Amino acid sequence: MLLFGDRTIAKAIWIAIVVEMIGFAALADAGLFTPYPRGLYWAANPIGGFIFGVGMVLAGGCVSGSTYRAGEGMVGSMLALAGIGFGATITLSLWLAPFNNALQKTTEITLAGQAPTLTSILGLNHWAIIVPVVLVTVILAWRSLRNTDFRSLSLFGRGWPWWFSGVLLGLVATASYPALELAGGTYPGFLGGYVGLLTTLAGMNLGYSFHWEMGLVLGAIVGATLAAVLAREWKLRIPRRRLLVQSLLGGIAMGFGSIIGDGCNIATILIGVPLFSIGSILAGAFTILGCWTAAYIMFR
Repeated sequence: MLLFGDRTIAKAIWIAIVVEMIGFAALADAGLFTPYPRGLYWAANPIGGFIFGVGMVLAGGCVSGSTYRAGEGMVGSMLALAGIGFGATITLSLWLAPFNNALQKTTEITLAGQAPTLTSILGLNHWAIIVPVVLVTVILAWRSLRNTDFRSLSLFGRGWPWWFSGVLLGLVATASYPALELAGGTYPGFLGGYVGLLTTLAGMNLGYSFHWEMGLVLGAIVGATLAAVLAREWKLRIPRRRLLVQSLLGGIAMGFGSIIGDGCNIATILIGVPLFSIGSILAGAFTILGCWTAAYIMFR
């Protein structure tokens, strides 16, 4: 959006968020899952989000983006993943853990002992927010799509339209929550998987055993590799030395920022916003600000 003025991905993400608002609320009302909005830390959320956003630009992708690009054979993304695991581990469990704990503990804000959400602060039922948002989104989407030939949609073409991608992504994310509870988890994410894999491979006794997040990470890498091979696009790509170092540093920044800010861009924007988490909205906004700041400095 900043460099090229292209809002295609932003529109797809917004459609996904709206679908998730509906899906999460319906599943919660039916008793099929328990929402876990992230905490609000008035200093940690913006600091961590901003650093994470800068790290995304340095590494050339977020945690999930680096994951599937590593599966496609991109060595820079592989180094970014190593940096993510390292940065998250030292911030969560090792040398920087006291700083992280102190920053979050001293800046935490709760409401009746719970993480604040838009609904709890405004005293509204979630549908009072969802219904107007859906109506406005449908009107705007219809104005954008009224001349679209929907019969031309190809599931196996080179790219899906933003509205189809957004709906599909929203449905997958919605289904992830009840599936996650069945697996014994509470919040979808990649970071715990990389921390667990790194500490396991390094032989570090930090109490991690194989769990759902590690399976999620490995499945994503295998899936991306398989897709790239089937599309005949898998190739080992080694960038210049400067970009390798940049990718590693970006990964470390993402690992550090995600733990400080209590979530990566996916956890805060794609999951936290549909749950109306104030902490996720704050961290997500500063993640975008960090991305734009780094992109402006590096490319403008």
